[in-house]
Amino acid sequence: MGVGGNALEGILDKVKNRHYQLACTMTFEATHGVSCDTGINHPNQYFSESQKVLQAKNQTVQSQLST
Repeated sequence: MGVGGNALEGILDKVKNRHYQLACTMTFEATHGVSCDTGINHPNQYFSESQKVLQAKNQTVQSQLST
């Protein structure tokens, strides 16, 4: 997944304390490099938000290549 260092420690701490939604949100933020202000409440939401981030990154790259 590409999560390491302090982020991984924080995620594991949330899991140990049974704060799974917070751990999921932290994983999302660590893997995508963006903030998720709304939090992640469902696996489908994780997927949808991931798609939005990836599409935005792809559009940015494509626009940079066009110029």
